[in-house]
Amino acid sequence: ADRRAAITASRIAGTRSVVAGMARAGGVRALISASAIEYSGAHGEAGFDEATPVGSGFLPELTGAWEQAAAQAQDCGARVVLLRKGVVLSPAGGMLATLLPFFRRGLGVTLGSGRQWLPWLHLADDIGLMLLALDRDDVHGPLVCASPNPVRFRAFAGALGQVLHRTARLRAPAWALRLALGEMAQVVTASHRPQVGRALALGYVFRFPMLEAALADLVGEGA
Repeated sequence: ADRRAAITASRIAGTRSVVAGMARAGGVRALISASAIEYSGAHGEAGFDEATPVGSGFLPELTGAWEQAAAQAQDCGARVVLLRKGVVLSPAGGMLATLLPFFRRGLGVTLGSGRQWLPWLHLADDIGLMLLALDRDDVHGPLVCASPNPVRFRAFAGALGQVLHRTARLRAPAWALRLALGEMAQVVTASHRPQVGRALALGYVFRFPMLEAALADLVGEGA
């Protein structure tokens, strides 16, 4: 309960504070708000896009409330963009940074069943999509931010091991992850297969649409 409360406060109270500041300042043209791919909930094999309704459960409902808080900026006359981000890959933080020490020691691990879809995104494209949202006055509302080529987690583990020239044969089953992480285990065990047609329709060209090239750039030799 305490962890849920802290996560909720950081998203909702923080966003409300930003919107309140915008109202006091006046003249702010746009609010580009981080959101999360979890908005739509886990869909297994089925794809989803910006039009998919909010899912059920803590993370989807939290993300929905987060977006509602950001949308209040429209009352200030601001354009609001809600970036529904997938798993941003960077060696400096997040999932990739957590896994790297294990993979580099030859302890590469597949999380959960390995069949779940991973909505990954290279850091450069994360920044690129944020800039698109900031610079284009015709962009508003939700925008799914993920590679156009999601992969299953076992393929991600295999690709990361290959880039590092290490094996990736271990597996952490879902029950063990739930035991260690509790409800937050669903962040890595749930299956999200996004469709990024809107980003492509807006003319965004992904710098790293394929996972292997993305990982080589981020953690390969010479990276």
